[in-house]
Amino acid sequence: INARRGEIQAVNPKGPVSEIKAKVPLKAMFGYSTDLRSATQGRAVFTMIFAEYNKA
Repeated sequence: INARRGEIQAVNPKGPVSEIKAKVPLKAMFGYSTDLRSATQGRAVFTMIFAEYNKA
């Protein structure tokens, strides 16, 4: 997340896993799914939800 200019909003432990909420620019998220699966041997999943539009 940090390498993609993201800002972690919250980390919520949920049993044996943790939910991480963060704001990351959409442009920086391209390829994230592949990188995340590689880093976690395919165990992690993620979802994206639009938060806001900021002018560049």
